[in-house]
Amino acid sequence: TLSQHYFLFIGTLSCHPHGVKMLEKCSVFQCLLNLCSLKNQDHLLKLTVSSLDYSRDGLARVILSKILTAATDACRLYATKHLRVLLRANVEFFNNWGIELLVTQLHDKNKTISSEALDILDEACEDKANLHALIQMKPALSHLGDKGLLLLLRFLSIPKGFSYLNERGYVAKQLEKWHKEYNSKYVDLIEEQLNEALTTYRKPIDGDNYVRRSNQRLQRPHVYLPVHLYGQLVHHKTGCHLLEVQNIVTELCHNVRTPDLDKWEEIKKLKASLWALEENVIPDILKLAKQCEVLSIRGTCVYVLGLIAKTKQGCDILKCHNWDAVRHSRKHLWPVVPDDVEQLCNELSSIPSTLSLNSESTSSRHNSESESAPSSMFIMEDDRFGSSSTSTFFLDINEDAEPAFFDRPGPIKDKNSFPFFASSKL
Repeated sequence: TLSQHYFLFIGTLSCHPHGVKMLEKCSVFQCLLNLCSLKNQDHLLKLTVSSLDYSRDGLARVILSKILTAATDACRLYATKHLRVLLRANVEFFNNWGIELLVTQLHDKNKTISSEALDILDEACEDKANLHALIQMKPALSHLGDKGLLLLLRFLSIPKGFSYLNERGYVAKQLEKWHKEYNSKYVDLIEEQLNEALTTYRKPIDGDNYVRRSNQRLQRPHVYLPVHLYGQLVHHKTGCHLLEVQNIVTELCHNVRTPDLDKWEEIKKLKASLWALEENVIPDILKLAKQCEVLSIRGTCVYVLGLIAKTKQGCDILKCHNWDAVRHSRKHLWPVVPDDVEQLCNELSSIPSTLSLNSESTSSRHNSESESAPSSMFIMEDDRFGSSSTSTFFLDINEDAEPAFFDRPGPIKDKNSFPFFASSKL
């Protein structure tokens, strides 16, 4: 029963140069390589994949590579998923070796494995270093369906990838396809993913109608906004100029400003224009979000406004139109004070104090306040005018993990943070 823990010992040793030398001297790595060729040893291979350290170039990566290509389907899928763990753990130089392993998995005979590798690559390309490494390899992605197409569109966000695809006439073809078909298809893709994540219905099979999941306990999928052709092109001047020459923005703005809500085709056309434009017609989007009779249009506008609020400039523009947005992400620790206010407080704290208080009275006052107030509250008392009023401030963490200050005993209008998130996650 303790044999499983031996793999943890091996993994710990593989984290240090001296430990690696010991493992090589004892031929442990060679034993693990031989283990990859044995049948019915999936549990041992999974333990091996999970335990080894891959931060250094060496036999550990060779073992991982062999399991990714030579093991059973279950082990190959497990090892492929472990690459996502390594990606999120920020393993050193992942772009130099991890991206290559993922590209190899794209050609796996098992479609589940190739699809998983494609999904991990899409996540990895959020980091420009990984995107540059992928472009350098020039993988074949067109045979992987819509997801492969969307990953290929990420190449257009940097000049190197744009030049690579433009030389092959890919950009002009995609502009034409998106204008005729893919803008509308993009709407279907997003709304299908939202339906699966937010409702109790599952995707139909073989053309059947949507059916309820009933008592089946299935994990709701996460929904991330797919890349958009126009959104990738505007990352650099060449792409912006191309969109301007094609006169695409003018037509999309016209669709938003003069919508026809009587026909489903026109409603879908409006949604496609909203996703394509996002920040270029903010007042019109705000008007639709507040007043449109078609509720699905309002929902689309809310998500689009969330995309606009991803940047400080976008939040400022929305604020000018009386639309508040969250100005921090969940990664920030206690973002309750704006930068300008915090800077002012630091400047004031550097000024020497001219007040002198009696130490005895100060001590007794401090003790009385400590006894009368909970530790989670900050008591502020203003004695300049003989006032005995006390204002109590406390920090509230709601279910969305968004902190906010509230003032008591004044009336509290709203204790929940504004429900529009400044992120690409829908």
